[in-house]
Amino acid sequence: MTSEIKEYQQKLDMESSMRKRLEDELKSVKNEKKVSKLMSNQVFNCKIVLDNKKLSTEIKIINDMFYLSDKSCTTRNVYILELKNNELYHESYKIRSLTLKIIFIKEQIKSVSSSGRRNIKSLEEDLSIELCMKEGLEQMIPLLSGKQLEDARLQYEGSLKKISQLNKEMEIARKNTLTEEIPDDPIKLYEFNNHLFASKTFPPGKLCEHCNEVLYGLKDQGFECKDCKMVVHKSCYILGNVSCETYNAFKKGDHFYVLMRSIEEKEKLIELSKDF
Repeated sequence: MTSEIKEYQQKLDMESSMRKRLEDELKSVKNEKKVSKLMSNQVFNCKIVLDNKKLSTEIKIINDMFYLSDKSCTTRNVYILELKNNELYHESYKIRSLTLKIIFIKEQIKSVSSSGRRNIKSLEEDLSIELCMKEGLEQMIPLLSGKQLEDARLQYEGSLKKISQLNKEMEIARKNTLTEEIPDDPIKLYEFNNHLFASKTFPPGKLCEHCNEVLYGLKDQGFECKDCKMVVHKSCYILGNVSCETYNAFKKGDHFYVLMRSIEEKEKLIELSKDF
């Protein structure tokens, strides 16, 4: 009787596994069709902003290829961003509100994990701090409203990401300690999305790469990644979604300022880029 139950359970497990695999395949096919339909044969009339000139051209998205004037590459190597406060500042507000920054990545982005570059003690301290922040936010959120509630929720989401990353980093660091000795960190580092952030003093007017606002204060106003040199507010470092490798690729890529015809077309192109 026991063997029959075991055999029946195995059949159920196999059927469940097969059904799950088929559901995943169906979902994947649907997503591919959705992206294909969304991205096929899109054309935008626009202008490239270059040396105070505005040169008429077209953006074409055909299957998985992106074309801008005589420049082309696969969509996975194209990033479309809003302007920062210090970009094209000499242009009018209307021009800037219609302009996007398009970056063509020259090389495939390779993810090189920064995990294990810090010792376990440092990671455990960060985790303890982050767990306290998470608990504090959980108690605070029900008491907030409006903009304060929105900001607190963003911080809470970032805190959850940080806790998840720290747990993974600690697991890798523990494995590394079996084969090598990791020295104590000489400078306090904050790790997120493969960035290694450290506190630093910046000259006046320095902008945060995440929120695009000026760093405030006179000393140790923000964090700088020691690898890619990304600069962020201390409150913003867990909110960004650009990894260290991607930011490095941004700096090496070709970038263009593109003036769209309308806000609607600008927003449509941004929406399309989310599926690149």
